Amino acid sequence: MALPAAVNASAVLLPAAAAATWQHASVASAPSNTRMIPAASAFSTNGPFSRGERRGSILRGRKDPISGRLVGAAGECGWGRGRGGRSVRVRADGGTAATETTAGSSGFMERREEEIAAMVEEVMSILARDHPSLPVGEYGRDDDTMLRWFLKDRKYKVEPTVEKLAKAIKWRHEFGVAALTAADVAEEGATGKAFLHEHADVDGRPVIVVVAAKHFPDSSRLVYSQQLCSYLIERAIERLPEGTEQFRGIFDLRGFTAKNTDLAFVGFMIDVFFNYYPKRLHQVLFVDAPFIFQPGWKVMKPLLKSYADLVVFCKAEEVRDKYFQPGQAPGSFF
Repeated sequence: MALPAAVNASAVLLPAAAAATWQHASVASAPSNTRMIPAASAFSTNGPFSRGERRGSILRGRKDPISGRLVGAAGECGWGRGRGGRSVRVRADGGTAATETTAGSSGFMERREEEIAAMVEEVMSILARDHPSLPVGEYGRDDDTMLRWFLKDRKYKVEPTVEKLAKAIKWRHEFGVAALTAADVAEEGATGKAFLHEHADVDGRPVIVVVAAKHFPDSSRLVYSQQLCSYLIERAIERLPEGTEQFRGIFDLRGFTAKNTDLAFVGFMIDVFFNYYPKRLHQVLFVDAPFIFQPGWKVMKPLLKSYADLVVFCKAEEVRDKYFQPGQAPGSFF
């Protein structure tokens, strides 16, 4: 059963303020005998963790499992990412030293591929020992790409990575995320309460638009909203262009009332964006929030801690003029 064309694949109320973003930075400085160049050889992605580009090496270079790029020429993968993509350091003698660069509390930190690979093996070993019942294969406990993503999310700390991964893998397996189809979520999507917009934002990111006034809590249908939410996020991540790792959320709060509040679903979404899809949400626009929304937000904001920094309150005309190319904003913003 195909989704109605007007629905654009699905819809759901997403309390996207619960998500966090991982800040990446370019190498601030490099030894005098190095220069920075953009990594070459792009490969397309085809899933939430670039699942089509896994584990292989080409001419002793390595595919970046997040973006699909081929980087390095000595089996090393550059993970640090500026707006234009990965970088590799090229020595004066022509060799390479690919690194991952992340912004940490104590400044810039570089990690060589050898270190990351060792951490991946350690996480994989612990998962096999402590969680042998978890599935293997794609999105399983031996999925190199997924392990790397969660390691990055947990700032390369093995034990926190294991804990978070075990929960995420179990959820994906039990919830049947990979098996969800458009037909499974068609009825819920037909409500029009959210959709994956046909156009990317001004920065090329996929956009999930939520129409809060069309969401009504119903405990008997909570699981269908959860399925739709997961399906929509999966599709948004699949649309990520080369070199982009996050999507944008737009919360249209025009017409929001108390009857649209759904605390059970908010709790689910906090789990989704923190535990199951970490660092995938770039920013959330809260559009024309009414006065009745403010008290609830004041209560929720401290609970979200730094995640609340993803939220930007704005007007409908700002969405149209600032966040999209001319003529490409969702129709309700014209």
